[in-house]
Amino acid sequence: MHRLDLGASDASSELEHILRDERIDAVVNLAGSKDRASAATEPLRHIDEQLRIASSVLVAMRAAGIQRLVHASTAAVYAAADVPLAETSPVGPTGPYGHAALAAERLVQAECEAAGLSAIVLRHFLVLGAAHPVLIDASAQTIVSMAFADLAAGRAPRIHGSDYSTFDGTCVRDVVHVVDVAEVHVLALEMLTQRADGFHVYNVGTGVGTSVRSLVEGVRARFPDAPAAVVLPRRAHDIEVVVADIARVSRDLDWRPRLTVDDMLDSAVGAVLASGQKGSRDDGSHHGRSR
Repeated sequence: MHRLDLGASDASSELEHILRDERIDAVVNLAGSKDRASAATEPLRHIDEQLRIASSVLVAMRAAGIQRLVHASTAAVYAAADVPLAETSPVGPTGPYGHAALAAERLVQAECEAAGLSAIVLRHFLVLGAAHPVLIDASAQTIVSMAFADLAAGRAPRIHGSDYSTFDGTCVRDVVHVVDVAEVHVLALEMLTQRADGFHVYNVGTGVGTSVRSLVEGVRARFPDAPAAVVLPRRAHDIEVVVADIARVSRDLDWRPRLTVDDMLDSAVGAVLASGQKGSRDDGSHHGRSR
């Protein structure tokens, strides 16, 4: 295992040596920050960091002669004018987080055009769940992890905005299990191995919308002593409805998500409990449905 800060000034040179020494022939780039709150308060730092990371990877790959890349991006690059969002929908981020991701995508596309790189960009929608308890995301950067953090601190879970024109007044998101996301990355890598031919973009979601309120209530239902959720004012840059059109990824990569919202919540709750973030629960408190 190698540890490397891809935002450091000498990262590309060090990464090139690693790629050569390990005889790497393809790269999956998942590096970067997903902290939208920090991006909003420190936009220059966030955008600079994300572009340095993308640049370091691309420079090292070119120097090492590697021509295949799977690059993780985000649905935050879209202007969100369409429901559902297809890969051909207009881009137009509403905040620094999306602007940084779109700029990184454009660096990848430029390298495809200039140097013959073959790349697949996977635009993740809202990724939830855990593949294993040791892999829990404890960063409190998603709706579910923020609810866990509130409960662990003895607070009521928070919902930002309940006056949207959706069925329950809260934002709607396309949530996808991290295990399904991992599988589509493997399929993308296999596609590049079999057919390396330029720049491709795919959505990674489920094609189904889930409201913020239902996600928060899903967490609460798994902890019977949880206080009722509180509603706070809307946050800047929150988009009302974000749902993926996954026709292209289903067709080209033969991929469809297998796991449900209940699977995501069950795995996330199990991981949180295993890590000791939220106290014990009674056996009867688990209300997830089996598949």
